[in-house]
Amino acid sequence: MSKKVFSLLSISILLLGSLATVSCSSDDNSNSMEVKETGTEILSKHTWITTKIVDNKGVDVKLDVMPGAMYAGYAYYNTDGTFRIVDFKDGHKMYGLWSLRDNDTKRHLVVYNSKNEVAYERTVDMVELNNNVFTYNIPDGSNSSIIYSVEHKPVTDHAEPKTPAEVLASVEWKTTKVFDITKGVEGAKEMDKTVAPAASFSGDAYYINSNGKAYFPKNKEGKFANGTFLITAYGDKSAVRSQGDWYVSLDGKTRTLIAKRPDGSVAFERTVSVYELTENKFTYDIEVDGVLLRVEHEPIKK
Repeated sequence: MSKKVFSLLSISILLLGSLATVSCSSDDNSNSMEVKETGTEILSKHTWITTKIVDNKGVDVKLDVMPGAMYAGYAYYNTDGTFRIVDFKDGHKMYGLWSLRDNDTKRHLVVYNSKNEVAYERTVDMVELNNNVFTYNIPDGSNSSIIYSVEHKPVTDHAEPKTPAEVLASVEWKTTKVFDITKGVEGAKEMDKTVAPAASFSGDAYYINSNGKAYFPKNKEGKFANGTFLITAYGDKSAVRSQGDWYVSLDGKTRTLIAKRPDGSVAFERTVSVYELTENKFTYDIEVDGVLLRVEHEPIKK
């Protein structure tokens, strides 16, 4: 074989090897390409804080006073399609269901009330959504010619606050005071907790949360329920006065008891308005035979 032919064969082999390497490299790159995240994945991936609001005239809108305060706070968009928004002090703002529509160009909210019924729906135009910023446009509620651009950024140091159900179940409670507020809170008379009607709502209460942070949990009968409860005489957990299932609305405005008999049948179902619910105090209002009671509870001291 001549040197010239040998040289040409060598060059051909090298070229074929290079092409094979490029082909393999191309295949490897194709296989390692990252799949682009959807808007839904990005929105549900982060906790978002409102960082800036600007109107369509370029004027900055304050976040701590209306109308800016209406749109400002922390937002939690869960992967199960539920959402919750709280203010900068973790106070309730709204909750319900969320989705992105029209190729991620619109965000749609279905907002619920204390009864978990639809209060209203709202769709806004998305301006920008990525892992660094989330911005939407929304018209002013009373003047549609004013458009607010609401900007949010992700935060890693603000976990979702406890739900009202988690707060109620974190404490074992005892009734400390009952007031007759039929004629108003000012100068309201404290009632004897051993005499009806106050006696009917006095004692120790234990709330077991079986559903964690779930927003819309239900019992086996299909009723909204966070777990089970036990109300007893003071200091005697064996002296059960009522028991069954309980639920606190996600906005913390109502508490419902579904009391059950030993055979599991429903003895009564009662919903009351929650006046205050923290880890230090639980107070609700209830009307009995034309008398409006305010029933206060504090943690049982160990």
